[in-house]
Amino acid sequence: VDTELVAELDLLGGKENPSTGTTLDASPIEHVLTRFNAQDVALKKGGVAVAIARSVGLNISNELADDVYTLSSNGFRYALPEQKLMVNGDAELLFIDSEWTDLAVNGTEFDLEILMTVGAHSLKITLPEVKMRRQPIQRNGFGPMYVAVDFKAYFQDNADGVPIIVELINDVASYA
Repeated sequence: VDTELVAELDLLGGKENPSTGTTLDASPIEHVLTRFNAQDVALKKGGVAVAIARSVGLNISNELADDVYTLSSNGFRYALPEQKLMVNGDAELLFIDSEWTDLAVNGTEFDLEILMTVGAHSLKITLPEVKMRRQPIQRNGFGPMYVAVDFKAYFQDNADGVPIIVELINDVASYA
């Protein structure tokens, strides 16, 4: 069983400005790496744990405009204008009944939480307002049936005023 959780980051920059001082810490603090594995993940819908997800993917993007090259900018991007924050993802769910497909078909809004916990360390990702788009139900041979869903988080009227909340709890006192 593959229990590894994978995170990919794509970073985009405009121009690197070389440092003028020393940036290397002569005596860095070494932090112990705490890994989250698949068995450390809890998926919750409406605050209730759901144990039918085979996989969950999450994409967070500022939709930066990466093609802003201008005359006299010496070949560098002049700016990286932010566009709208986009939070979306996908999941592959074991098809037990029509609960999840009904949410997608009816356009029902709900909240979704992905919680990863190892001991005292946790990473919680909350999407206060989510809607899904349904994909066809899949079956490979005589095995279980799965439904693939795409979801989109947004802000319309939730009390937090954001489409995504990320909370990290660890033993690092400060990142300053």
